[in-house]
Amino acid sequence: MAERRRDQRSLRRQAPSTRQGPSPGASPGRAATFPARFWLVSLALFALALAFRLIVQHQISTWPLFDQVEFIADSRYYDLMARRVAGGNLVLNHAYFLSPLYIYLLAAAYALFGTGPATAFTLQAVLSAASCVLAYWIGRRLFGEIAGLIAGLLLALYGFVIYQSMMLLPGTLVLFLNLLALWIIVGLGERLSPGRLLAGGLVIGLAAAAKANALLLVPAAGLVILLRREHTPLRRWQGVLLLATGSLLAVAPFTLHNYAASDRFVLLSTTGGRNLWKGNGPGATGTHAFMEKALTGMGLQPHMADEVDAQAAVADSRRLTEEALQYMATHPGRTAQLWLEKLGLFFHARELGIRDQYYFIRQYVPLLRLPLPAFAWVVPLGLVGLVTALRAGRGSLIAAFLAAQVLSFVLIFVLGRYRLVAVACLAILAGHQFVWWWQALRTRLWRPLAVTGVLLLIALLLVNRPLPAFPTDRGFGDQYLALGRYYMSQRDFPTAIETFSQALEARWVEQPYLASSQADARFRIGLCQFFLGRKVEARDTLAQLLDDLRRDPDGVEAAQIEEIRRALQQVEQSLAAPDSSRTSE
Repeated sequence: MAERRRDQRSLRRQAPSTRQGPSPGASPGRAATFPARFWLVSLALFALALAFRLIVQHQISTWPLFDQVEFIADSRYYDLMARRVAGGNLVLNHAYFLSPLYIYLLAAAYALFGTGPATAFTLQAVLSAASCVLAYWIGRRLFGEIAGLIAGLLLALYGFVIYQSMMLLPGTLVLFLNLLALWIIVGLGERLSPGRLLAGGLVIGLAAAAKANALLLVPAAGLVILLRREHTPLRRWQGVLLLATGSLLAVAPFTLHNYAASDRFVLLSTTGGRNLWKGNGPGATGTHAFMEKALTGMGLQPHMADEVDAQAAVADSRRLTEEALQYMATHPGRTAQLWLEKLGLFFHARELGIRDQYYFIRQYVPLLRLPLPAFAWVVPLGLVGLVTALRAGRGSLIAAFLAAQVLSFVLIFVLGRYRLVAVACLAILAGHQFVWWWQALRTRLWRPLAVTGVLLLIALLLVNRPLPAFPTDRGFGDQYLALGRYYMSQRDFPTAIETFSQALEARWVEQPYLASSQADARFRIGLCQFFLGRKVEARDTLAQLLDDLRRDPDGVEAAQIEEIRRALQQVEQSLAAPDSSRTSE
């Protein structure tokens, strides 16, 4: 019995003697050791992860919109700004609207290797593979060799992480920088190394320049440092100060740029007010919500057209922030309920997108249709691993990083690509949990096994519960509409008609412009019929559309209705021509 109790205590504490393999930094005051096997495993893991990403890049190239950026508004902005910077305009004439660091990373890649999404996707494949290696390093340091390797493999094969590396969006860069910061801070070991603290702060600042929510990592990591009783209060506060100083140093160039461009203080970008309104205003749904045109103000279109007033853009962001906060204050019950719903969405298996629709793209990518690691089971494993890691006294820092991620997106809104850092943290904890179970089986600790098994079952049920409000095919209508426009531009009118028809039968992303998008699909079907010489069908299609819009014009602008009317008039004039009957046949 005494031996059994010792085994139980060993399992709870995750003592170094029970961990798999050497753990760098485990011994106080000693330099970390990295044997040759460590580097071989790191290289093999990087190669595996990169191979999967390059295969997906090759397969996704069959998607007609692969090399287009027009479909996703944020991608258009990043691509355009990066081209301007690569062309020599290093300083914009307004404060940054979206994440500034990603613009400069893209610009550097464009300048070195040529412009276009393919360049960005190759770079991101490398960064994503490097993130898998970082997950291995972090897991190895915290929980041992095997746990770290499992974490790296989970992230290397994780379908949605692979997919995001093929999107012209900053998610992959955000994941890499956050994991790099976590690895640096985890490496503090028993010592609060000033160099590591400053470096960790610098990387957190860069991560914030890629996605501003990373700034929450400073108080999150700072709290963990302050709770370390093995150091004096003065030493702990010095550590927090170094961390904050590094973050401010990294953020400062972007803040100075914004002040020079707008004569206003803007820490990183002017999109914060919009996101707060989208996530908490009267139209909030828990995920991204489109704004009414009356509220869009200095949005993406003015910024891309270079028609933005620098000071008006800052004022617009501040106005939306104030209005969002005022709405939340006057509707506390709804706000609290919405935050709970967003918390539920954050920990749900559904990968929510706007127009980056993961479930649609998979039909073009055979590899992503394989049973790869996914949120549905990796996250429940990680949540159980979080419990056992905290009980062992080794999960506080990674828990702080995870909490910062959850809090930041519950305060605005939830998207699948916003959860990448949280997924990586939970993959590391899942690796720990696999090792924990193996050790429990070896020592026949049936009660802890039963308890964690029940916790896993509960987590699985919560993460995979039905979510009828957000089905997996949500947004397919938008995808088909964009594809139809592409086929139309290629003058493949039969395929365009078929694709527009699929758009009308599919689900759409809820938005104020839904009626306009559906009308556009019907309008384009009529145009394609006309271009194919099927003029009678074109007339009937456009006449029916115009009649429907006259009865119910809500959501469709007068200019769009007028365009349809003129097109119908031209079709009727063509039918009245002497050879119209022969052409229409």
